[in-house]
Amino acid sequence: MNARAWLSALIVAGLSLAPASGKDVPHLTLKSGTPQTARAWVAARATRYETDFNAALVVNVSPAKLKVRFRCITRGCEFPASDQPDTVSRVNASTYDVQSVKGTASIKLTIWTVAPENVVVLAQPSGAKAPQVRFELNEQ
Repeated sequence: MNARAWLSALIVAGLSLAPASGKDVPHLTLKSGTPQTARAWVAARATRYETDFNAALVVNVSPAKLKVRFRCITRGCEFPASDQPDTVSRVNASTYDVQSVKGTASIKLTIWTVAPENVVVLAQPSGAKAPQVRFELNEQ
């Protein structure tokens, strides 16, 4: 069967090669958590500054059961291993995956850096390149 005949058969069958409806496309919007500022500190004999941010980073997600990846893109930024809810899984030193609950995904973070600085954390659907939500965190 040639390509033209195959395409005609799809059209007759009522199928489409068009992208999925807008309802199926992952969508994130910022809910809260940016901008925020926290005090950085360094323990004796430590090589990094640690900053605990009090406010959770929160995004609204659609579809409601979407997994969201929170990733620090600032050079040298890491999230130390910490107790997290069951909906949060650690991917690597600078990335967490968060399973959304009731249309929101959120995480509270502690961040390690080599010097106090402005830190950028991106949230995006896990396994996807876009859309992204950007959080600006300031260490002092």
